[in-house]
Amino acid sequence: MFVARQLYEKADILTWDKPDITTWALQILRLYLRIFFFYGIVKLSIKHHDVGPINMPNPESEKGELAIRTIAMPSNTNANGDIFGGWLVAQMDLAGSIIAIQRANARVTTVAIDKMVFYKPVHIGNTISCYGKVLRIGKTSITINIEVWTMGLYANQPQSVTEGIFTYVAIDENGKPQPVNKT
Repeated sequence: MFVARQLYEKADILTWDKPDITTWALQILRLYLRIFFFYGIVKLSIKHHDVGPINMPNPESEKGELAIRTIAMPSNTNANGDIFGGWLVAQMDLAGSIIAIQRANARVTTVAIDKMVFYKPVHIGNTISCYGKVLRIGKTSITINIEVWTMGLYANQPQSVTEGIFTYVAIDENGKPQPVNKT
């Protein structure tokens, strides 16, 4: 009983003014139920997600490296109720800039978006993952192909929804182009 009391005091579950035997029994039962409930969820998660929490494409595959993963929310919808394409482009730009900054080891700015293609709409609640692959490193620029994959809340297979080619230029503290560190 003393061990259970210490556990409850540490967990801040009960106030211990004058507990009677009924209070003790109910609190111990609650603790056991919480433990079993927690382990039940963990087992369920492991059973349904053997590859990880979300079965998205492998980041080390031909799609490139994972730069951003987020959820499409209702505030990002267009007049048709789908996710606004501009929001998706902004996520892609952020993903590309993360990769470009890491490669250039400097500040970068977006100078071009080429060959933007939308394959499918993105719906509210979908998880989107932006993958980037460096296509070219120039003297001051980095060109990155960004692919967006999505998965619905209860879907088993990810779907490619859009891709585009983003070009970034490395800049110094004055906003002037500077050579990209190619190492």
